[in-house]
Amino acid sequence: MNDLDGNKTANNQSTQAPGPIITDELKKEAAESVNQVKEIIKNVDIKEEAKNTQGFFKDMIANPIGKIKAISGNSAEFFRVCVVILAIWVAAEFLRTFLRYIGNSWTFGNMFSNMFSIVMSTISPAAGVLVMSAIAYFLLKNKVNRITPVVVVIIIANIPRAVSSVLGILPVFAPGSISIVSPINAFLYAMSVILVYFGLKALAEEHDDELFFKKYVVIQGAYFAARFILGFLNIYI
Repeated sequence: MNDLDGNKTANNQSTQAPGPIITDELKKEAAESVNQVKEIIKNVDIKEEAKNTQGFFKDMIANPIGKIKAISGNSAEFFRVCVVILAIWVAAEFLRTFLRYIGNSWTFGNMFSNMFSIVMSTISPAAGVLVMSAIAYFLLKNKVNRITPVVVVIIIANIPRAVSSVLGILPVFAPGSISIVSPINAFLYAMSVILVYFGLKALAEEHDDELFFKKYVVIQGAYFAARFILGFLNIYI
């Protein structure tokens, strides 16, 4: 039997579902997650959510690794926070790209190209999260029974990247700030990589550091391979 967060149970190893069943479970999870997001959006209290998210960010700043480990143990509780974080991240990417292209010359010839670039940049955070989550789930599925907790952990671990997207708006207004923003963004990206490592390690309840490090290298390698391939389709994650 699986718990709410999809962590392994005593009989997990002997009851691993075959491929088709796993696919059906993922479809069911995806539908449930979409319904959860719809309910959150429908019943959202902006003032209350801003207050809760502010407190959450303070905890993350104070002890990021400890917080991501705690989230891994009870990911369902943080689903609402994930929706808020992803919304901020997507909005920042849209605004950054829109402001950059709005100053360009829009002709009939490049209009669709510009619009495509804006759309691809806007969906890139969600696409990146889904790709990373799918890869991590596939490589850790003997330890983690559901993909939703993986998505939650990865979104929260990528808070530094969301902050990086917000900072990325600044050079649009002040081009000279790129020399300051670029190294900060590189640091924030590295922080996300580290947080994803500790979050997935805690989620998989893996105590063998060397073994998990090898798995994580494969996860990151597969992710960057996916980034490279999708880049040819002008889909950036």
